[in-house]
Amino acid sequence: MNYFLQDYKNDLEQKEVAATENTRNPGEELSTLEYGKELERQINVMQQAPRPPFETIKHLQERLERENELYRKQFIWQMENMIRFTTNAQ
Repeated sequence: MNYFLQDYKNDLEQKEVAATENTRNPGEELSTLEYGKELERQINVMQQAPRPPFETIKHLQERLERENELYRKQFIWQMENMIRFTTNAQ
């Protein structure tokens, strides 16, 4: 019985440490949101940009690389914030 009680206390301590590590100030949250909005804006601009009637292979490759980089940054940002908000909610 004592073993289970100690294990429970250790779990609580770990959650408290995790909660304090994930606590952010409002300025940091605002800059994180601004970063996400800027990524979304760049993606929208890129998607709405007219494409030339004939794109060379090099042009297509550069465009795909730009798109992939923006989508990758947005995905990372979303995952980091999802983890942050779900751990803070507990």
